[in-house]
Amino acid sequence: MRQYCRRFLIGETNVRGQYVALSEDLERILSQRHYPPAVRDILAEAILAVALMADSVKLNGSMILQIQGTGTVNTVVAQATHEGHLRGLAHWNEDIEISESDYSSLIGKGRLVMTLDGDDDRRYQGVVETTGNSLTENLIHYFDQSEQLRTRFWIGFSDHQGTVSGRGMMLQQLPDAKVDGDDWSRLQMLADTVTEFELMSLDVEDLLFRLFHEDQVEIYPGSELKFQCSCSRQKVEATLCQFGKEEVDQILKEEGIIQIDCEFCGQHYEVDAFRAYELFESGTESSEAIH
Repeated sequence: MRQYCRRFLIGETNVRGQYVALSEDLERILSQRHYPPAVRDILAEAILAVALMADSVKLNGSMILQIQGTGTVNTVVAQATHEGHLRGLAHWNEDIEISESDYSSLIGKGRLVMTLDGDDDRRYQGVVETTGNSLTENLIHYFDQSEQLRTRFWIGFSDHQGTVSGRGMMLQQLPDAKVDGDDWSRLQMLADTVTEFELMSLDVEDLLFRLFHEDQVEIYPGSELKFQCSCSRQKVEATLCQFGKEEVDQILKEEGIIQIDCEFCGQHYEVDAFRAYELFESGTESSEAIH
């Protein structure tokens, strides 16, 4: 299945939409760790959501969705760049057997953080408390509170023989435009009629015709999506410089070599004492780090 994102505009309603389809690369992200099914579902939903949102933002850089909770699942991170590169991870208390699958119980009290990180060093960050019984309810709350944009999500994914694929749709009020309340209610009601089978099986043209055939829907050319990590040796070494020479010396004294594995992709990096000496001797400074 081709992995892509498509934008669309619904008639004269001032409502835009996004549609995403992911398969192999969604599975690649989820297979980086042995996630319990409930944690895997939350991370899959976060990746699909950030892919939907990122393509609607005119920014050369990345969008990062973070959930920081007090429950069994304490961290979820999903990132999408303007180039369509995706990555994500989740942390959970591995000492606790996860029996529940309810989102609010797994996350507990916490916050949802949305970060726009521009290539030109511009950064915007919005934070809301985690509320509701799903990630999409959290995101609707975020857009209501931080962006004042009417927004809705429909996300589905399936696990067939151990391989996860997912699709999603987002409707959103155009920024700086008024949306008639009746139009918004009508479009939501129409979108709510979509079944998970239709969302997962129909291509974007057939799906949008099925839902909004009474409106003139303009669908724009798509952009490709794929799993690609942004980690690099340069970022690893920049992170070590931020630790400081004293702390790095202590690690080398105890371990003999510094070993770092990227949690997003599993890439292994090693820095020996000679290279660490070079970094601090040359006064290397960088704001780049793995995050």
